[in-house]
Amino acid sequence: MIKYSQKKGFTLIELLVTLSLMGLFSIFALQMFSDSFVLQLNYKKQNSDFFEMSVKSAIADKLIRENSGTCGTDNLFVFNGLSADSLRAVFPFPELHCEPGKWGEILVYYSGKRGPGNGFSVGWSGIGYTGE
Repeated sequence: MIKYSQKKGFTLIELLVTLSLMGLFSIFALQMFSDSFVLQLNYKKQNSDFFEMSVKSAIADKLIRENSGTCGTDNLFVFNGLSADSLRAVFPFPELHCEPGKWGEILVYYSGKRGPGNGFSVGWSGIGYTGE
């Protein structure tokens, strides 16, 4: 009579090879995840000023376009109407400079930091445009 041995399960070598390969793959995956996380944080730090300025500029542009105002003799823009004080309080920049244009439009400037250096950001308002 011939006896046949039935193999059940894995050998110790097969288990060790499988576990070591899984360990290597997990190390590479964690390293790639860590690198991408660090890159994202660096990008956010570098561009936070730009993003903040973009949001402030959008708010300022909306306030200038939706509310009337005048350009004074000292070239400072002043909001008109009953809500002028509250508009000035929520405006994201300290001063509004303006210049009257040739055709009755008003160009409004608000100073703010743009990127790593200082500069003027420009908001445009068509207040007072006569169309002539």
